Amino acid sequence: MADERVQSMIESLQFHDKNVDLAAIQRSSYGEFIYALQIVLELEAGWNEVRTDVLKAYRGAVIGTCHKHKWRLARIGLLSNHLHILLGPDMTDSPESIAFSLMNNLVYSQGMKPLLRLSYYAGGFGSYDRGAIWNAPRGTLGGDVASDRAKPDGELG
Repeated sequence: MADERVQSMIESLQFHDKNVDLAAIQRSSYGEFIYALQIVLELEAGWNEVRTDVLKAYRGAVIGTCHKHKWRLARIGLLSNHLHILLGPDMTDSPESIAFSLMNNLVYSQGMKPLLRLSYYAGGFGSYDRGAIWNAPRGTLGGDVASDRAKPDGELG
């Protein structure tokens, strides 16, 4: 940001809950899983929002939405033209339903005005690497798929 006052204000509105560990294994009737998402939402037409009350409302809408759905909210990266949201949803929540819920609540926080681009980015992240696939027990990947592929060291399974 060019203006130090705006930069300082935006930095003061960032959200980080150090108690939320998105790498922690979650247990449910579906089994054990790690499900961490980054959702990125962009303001319509590249607008830049720098009004403190509006940015606080965005932050409040994201926090409220995550609380309502019992999603583990780790961070909100609030910028003048987009938001980064790092959260741990339930295994039954699709990235699409999460993004739409966040988008709807953000728009609601501003009186239902056209606010966001009609798209979003959703990406998973975590401590898994490609070795998790190679080390999966046989039969867990839809048959004996793991044994039909070359292993990382070049040997066949």
